[in-house]
Amino acid sequence: MCADSPPRHTPSGAEEPRIDWILVTPGATVHRASVSTFAVDGQFPSDHLPVLASLTL
Repeated sequence: MCADSPPRHTPSGAEEPRIDWILVTPGATVHRASVSTFAVDGQFPSDHLPVLASLTL
């Protein structure tokens, strides 16, 4: 996910600027990154969707 990518939506549907980041140091390899939309009975665990990444240090 890049700094210049468009804003994401919060669970409420509101468009917000990107505030959640996963930063890595040189030498780390990022295999994939995503935003989780997990919910139980339509309820999200937070007002921001979690950012997930798979990487090798």
